[in-house]
Amino acid sequence: MVANVILGVVVGKNLLFVLFFAGLPVIFSGCSATQVVELAASGSGTAEVTIQLHPAFGDYLEDLTATLGTAPDPSGEGAKIFDLSAINAGFAAEPGIDLLSASTPNRETLQLHVRFAPLPAIISQRESIFADILDFVSPAHGKGRVVVRLDSMAVGKLLRFVGIDPFVTDSLLPPSGDMTAAEYLEYLVWALEEYHSPEELRRVIPDSTVNTRLQTPGPIQTLRGGLNSRELDRGVATFTTPLLTILTTAQPVEYVIEFSPRR
Repeated sequence: MVANVILGVVVGKNLLFVLFFAGLPVIFSGCSATQVVELAASGSGTAEVTIQLHPAFGDYLEDLTATLGTAPDPSGEGAKIFDLSAINAGFAAEPGIDLLSASTPNRETLQLHVRFAPLPAIISQRESIFADILDFVSPAHGKGRVVVRLDSMAVGKLLRFVGIDPFVTDSLLPPSGDMTAAEYLEYLVWALEEYHSPEELRRVIPDSTVNTRLQTPGPIQTLRGGLNSRELDRGVATFTTPLLTILTTAQPVEYVIEFSPRR
């Protein structure tokens, strides 16, 4: 399914850095994802992510996890949408990224607070899942530059990173390049029709977006792929992208932010 994840508010995942987790929200349709990221000149920073699933999607994911999931729940409480143990393990295995806190106030909500080391060091790790998703240039000798690329493959990596069962992920994400947004919408409506009315799903799912707010260490000179927040002189960029677009795009959705060092 589509989740409002990758990094403010995300459906099960809004990644590491609003930009990191921006792809996560795409996997759970009918949800909201908002990420708030603060970026330092070195490329280090923090991110707060909240993923809120629609109850119908929560019911669907819970049933799907119980049916397709392979890992038994030692607590005996049954299938869980967000496995905090798996989330902690995923962050622990990624050098340079520290999970400061993770909580699930209720079944449909995941809240993450993350601190990350300078992005160049993280991206350069050969096994890093972020190598194909992020680029960063420090403003030390000119303009700083952040590039984020998101598509269904990136979302799949991020979802597994945050502990979503891979069987669930593979079952919900559309084949890369094989479905249009309209076709994937109807697929999701068909999958969820036992949990919610098709009419409501056709309204809710297209409205599902990944929302990101990024604070850079200096005024923003160039912003591509996002909405003009009217705060560019303060180094604030906002991005809003429909989840259906990210999950069905033939070419990755690309966000580009160029900023000057603060004088």
